[in-house]
Amino acid sequence: HTNIPLLYKEVAPGAATPNWGRTEAGKADFWKMIKVITVSLTIACLVYGWVGIVVYATFGSKTKGDFSENFRPDDQLLVVLRATMTCAICSTFALMMMSARAAACNLFLEPLGFAITSVSRAIVATFLTALCLGVAAVAKEIDIVLAYNGSVFATPVCFVAPPIMYLCLPRQSRKRSTSTLCV
Repeated sequence: HTNIPLLYKEVAPGAATPNWGRTEAGKADFWKMIKVITVSLTIACLVYGWVGIVVYATFGSKTKGDFSENFRPDDQLLVVLRATMTCAICSTFALMMMSARAAACNLFLEPLGFAITSVSRAIVATFLTALCLGVAAVAKEIDIVLAYNGSVFATPVCFVAPPIMYLCLPRQSRKRSTSTLCV
């Protein structure tokens, strides 16, 4: 949900112009965006659902949260599980990467005067993907990664970003008492 505006901006760069959504190009770009989102999320949901049903049907109430822990290392179903999860992750990773890529471009490339083109986006996305793969290779337990992810990113999203966004509103639309609470 947070990546939809970024995806829309990339698929439909003319969206910022007045009445753009009423033009033929605007309508075509809107449906192009809907198609990208629908296809990737449908693939991910079907694959995740199929894997969940197969694993639960195989292990029943003894199913562990990490599906791969249910199998022996020499079990051939583990290969099938890994292949289907790879398919699901690959079909949705680009949507999740958009926010990180946009932030990296805005923080590191734009201040240096680089134009944000499809080539620069691909380079930044490749670097971020390599970084994610590096962290995945180094981290022995996914629980540790998720714990740090939750503590490092959830706190600003819940407690820091909303007051900052409120303070960025025009002064005439804010209440003084509420603004004081944000500081």
